[in-house]
Amino acid sequence: MSARAPLAALSICVAASLYASAASAQLTSNETVTIDGIVAIAGASAPGPDAILILRSDVELRARLSLLTAGAADVVRAQLPDGLLSATLSELLGEALIAVEARRLNLAAPDAVRLQRARSRLIASAGGMQRLNALLRELGVSEREFSRIVSRRAIVSAFLDANLEGVTDITQAELERAYRSEAHPFRDRPLDENRDGLKSWLAQKRLESAVARWVDSVKRRIPYRQLPLR
Repeated sequence: MSARAPLAALSICVAASLYASAASAQLTSNETVTIDGIVAIAGASAPGPDAILILRSDVELRARLSLLTAGAADVVRAQLPDGLLSATLSELLGEALIAVEARRLNLAAPDAVRLQRARSRLIASAGGMQRLNALLRELGVSEREFSRIVSRRAIVSAFLDANLEGVTDITQAELERAYRSEAHPFRDRPLDENRDGLKSWLAQKRLESAVARWVDSVKRRIPYRQLPLR
């Protein structure tokens, strides 16, 4: 990952080559090959104009962001356990399926306020802009790619707000109760100095739980394909 090319450029190259030479290829349920780093397809059973592609590099980046949130040391060079990669792929696939469902329902794109809220939550959960920027710089992640992550999270948040109003709203009482009772990355740090980070972490956990429920539902009506990570 330390020599990883910018994800945005990689995504464009992969999509272009697939649309040019492999869009007509049919992926059957018995195939086990990964095509050009693709590990999941949402909205279709094969790459195409209506599909959202998830690359292995997307999974690795999100997994390292999770390690950063958890306070792991040397996040850039840390080994990524299979369990973490698998859970991260499920999370990304869930977000992509909800994005497809939002598009199917013609929901409005996130506005500037919602995008900024999603960006702020991601920055806070990573421990601040300095820590996040250091990771993105080491991994060669462009602002465009980071904005894509923010946009996807904002879409999911907007969709869930439309269907589960208040899912990420957290009161001060809930925050203090979570600090005392839950396992979280801030348990060894003073609450008063980490309220924003803990609130973002708790909101993301609630979002993930809500996403899981919706994913179970949308998987029954939206085509998708998950390919091997290895």
